[in-house]
Amino acid sequence: MKRRTAVVVAVILGVVLIAGGALTLWLLSRPTGPEATAAAYLSALERGDGPAASALSDQRAANAPPVAFDALAGASEWITDASVGSVARDGTDASAKVSFTLSGGTHDATIGLSNASGAWLVTVAPAVAVVAKSTLGAGIVVGGDAGDSRSGGGSGSPGTAGAGSAGIAMPFDESGSVTIGLLPAVYEVSAAPAGLLEGAASVVAIGPAPIEIALDPVLGEAATAAAQTQFTAYLAACTAPTTTVPSACGIRVPWAADLATLSGLKFRIDVAPALVLAPDGSGFAATGGTLIATATGTTDEGTEASFTYRDTEWALRGGIAFTLDELVLEVW
Repeated sequence: MKRRTAVVVAVILGVVLIAGGALTLWLLSRPTGPEATAAAYLSALERGDGPAASALSDQRAANAPPVAFDALAGASEWITDASVGSVARDGTDASAKVSFTLSGGTHDATIGLSNASGAWLVTVAPAVAVVAKSTLGAGIVVGGDAGDSRSGGGSGSPGTAGAGSAGIAMPFDESGSVTIGLLPAVYEVSAAPAGLLEGAASVVAIGPAPIEIALDPVLGEAATAAAQTQFTAYLAACTAPTTTVPSACGIRVPWAADLATLSGLKFRIDVAPALVLAPDGSGFAATGGTLIATATGTTDEGTEASFTYRDTEWALRGGIAFTLDELVLEVW
């Protein structure tokens, strides 16, 4: 019994020593002063490493929300030649003057830090507010390859773009705009759904003044293809066998001229209406269709009969709506 107790105690002591060693290593690996924290933070920005920059930040820092660190990996250019200048301390607070190169120019900024939690963390990031509006779309996509959305950071080389990284999609608010805090880098900002809407703006995220951008995108070829796929499926649903004339399908069947009651309808698309999207994305028109409809029912004499009707001017019209991911046809 004593031997088993000794073994258990030894195991517990071993676990404690390992945990203590890991804690010591973690503490030693963290920056030990505001200068070191500011330098490590700038190094993370140079690599486009959002998670590393976030780990050195006080998450209560309002000017750099989590999405700012997520968007960093998708930037088209990161800062280079970053350095920490003078650092002023005031108890557990500090302010570091920093400089870096971005988009061909040298820029100065200030980083606020605090040691209130026992480790120096960034409390005021060198971020800038970007306010974006668009004439089309449901929101914006910041950074990355058009058509993608993502979260997460990068780990590239200073100054190089986050090739292959997807963008961060954000919806418009009730005012029709979206405001996002971005860390210093160059970002491509496009309207969402990206890939369907073409036309982006390049934003050099340098403060302190807010940056306003107005996007004026157009429908791309991918939007036309996506709309056609959706429209084809819609026509198939409209022309499925039924017992009533379907609504919002542009279908007119004058069965009442020949039948007292209608018991069934069958359709055949002879020529599908040709879909055309308005260039400004305001709506669509599909015209030139030919539809064959066969109505079955009871005549005034009480006999069952079928009649066939041909509409050579079958057409549908409607509006276009957007989500962050897709285009939606809304038939009137």
